[in-house]
Amino acid sequence: MRLNIDTEIADPRYITALLCTQYVRNQIMSKAKKAVNQASINQGGDVKSLEILLPPIELQNNFAKIIQLMDVLHKKIIHSEKNSADLVRYLMSKAFIGELTI
Repeated sequence: MRLNIDTEIADPRYITALLCTQYVRNQIMSKAKKAVNQASINQGGDVKSLEILLPPIELQNNFAKIIQLMDVLHKKIIHSEKNSADLVRYLMSKAFIGELTI
């Protein structure tokens, strides 16, 4: 489903994060029509009736910047963990063939 967001009143990154919250998920689940192994939601009435919390755009933008920084830090942590794991594997291989000396 495609959503059009008026960027003068809502930051798309904020809306994306809000749509992933339990608050909105509960609303969606309460409106979903259940069929065999599948649920559906009507874009016209159901989606438009969702209660979306809209703080001032400045706060939304600040929130989005913080989320973006957290994403950058998360990627750096993942990269660092991979490098650490690679280093441990390298040292273990050297230790097991007797090439690791102190």
